[in-house]
Amino acid sequence: MQSLESSLKSEQDLRIQNIIMDRLSKVDPLTELYNHKTFHEYLGWLIEHQQSNPFPMQLAVLDIDNFKKVNDQYGHWVGDIVLRQVAGIVLKHIGADDFAARYGGEEFVVILTAKPLEDSRRIMTQILHGIAALPVAEMDGNSVTVSIGMHDYAGTDSKSSTFQQADDALYEAKKTGKNKIVVA
Repeated sequence: MQSLESSLKSEQDLRIQNIIMDRLSKVDPLTELYNHKTFHEYLGWLIEHQQSNPFPMQLAVLDIDNFKKVNDQYGHWVGDIVLRQVAGIVLKHIGADDFAARYGGEEFVVILTAKPLEDSRRIMTQILHGIAALPVAEMDGNSVTVSIGMHDYAGTDSKSSTFQQADDALYEAKKTGKNKIVVA
């Protein structure tokens, strides 16, 4: 009986370790948002799902403006604080059907689903303003801004073209003044 209990306990411990490892493989440890790999898997799944069950979907790519300057002036540890605060603002404004990930460095992605472009743009505008209005104590109360590129998914877009169009819109936002949203 003791051997059976020990075996069951070991099996339960393994399940818990597997759950923890699965989460660690999908989540960025700094921001606690999904990671780059999970984003690509989920976007691919959503686009595949679109074939049989079309629904409105937008992809937004966000980049913190002048982030290198934050790290250079205040240190990387403050940069980490900024990344966590930006992630918190994103999570505060998106809905349960939406998805947010840290794409890499100071870049984030948000997939907005089941809502028209106007509603998604309003959400991203709230995120844009929320980030700009959030003072960072470790930066002497200054705040950061983000530039955002958005793409409204069309049923014929591939995963790569969907991302490329949102990314191109992001670079247009950066090139034309930063701290704004451009929709492609």
